[in-house]
Amino acid sequence: MDGGRVKEVKLPFKLISHDHVEKSMSGVDCEEVNRLKEEVERLKRKNIALNDDLQSLQRNYTNIKMEYEKKTKVNERLVKKQKVDEDCIKKMTQDLITVKIELASRAKDWDMALHSERQWMNSYDEARQDRQKLMKELYDLQILFNNTKSQMKEILLEYEERMKEEQ
Repeated sequence: MDGGRVKEVKLPFKLISHDHVEKSMSGVDCEEVNRLKEEVERLKRKNIALNDDLQSLQRNYTNIKMEYEKKTKVNERLVKKQKVDEDCIKKMTQDLITVKIELASRAKDWDMALHSERQWMNSYDEARQDRQKLMKELYDLQILFNNTKSQMKEILLEYEERMKEEQ
C-alpha cells in the first residue's frame, strides 16, 4: 500500500440521488404530504413527551438511588449500633451474673453468721437460765444453811444448858 487515502469506497447499498427523491415526491399528492407532516409533528411531540418522561424517570432513579444509599448507610450504622448494644448487653449480663454469684455468696455468709449468732444467743440464754437456776439454788441453800445453822446453835445451846444442868 502506498499509505494514501482510499479514493473510492464501495457501500453495501445504492445511494439515492436527490433528483430521484423529487421525482418520487412529485407523484404524492398534497394531502398525503400534509398528513405525513402532521404525523411527523405528532411524533415529534410524542418524542418530546417521551424525552421529558425519560428525564423525569432518570431524576427519579437518581433520587431513589441516593435514598437507597442513604438508607443503606443508616442501616449499616443501625447494625453497628445494634452489635455494640448486643455486646454491651452481653457484658452487662455477665457482670450481673458475677454480682449475683457474689451476692449469693455474701448472703450465704450472712446466713451462716446469723445462724452462728443465733446459736451463740441460744447458748447464752441457756447459760443465763442455768446461772439463774444455780443462783436460786444457792440462795435456797444459803437459807437452808442459815436455818440449819440457827437450829444447830439452838441445839448447841440446849445441849450446853443440859450439860450445865447435869453438872
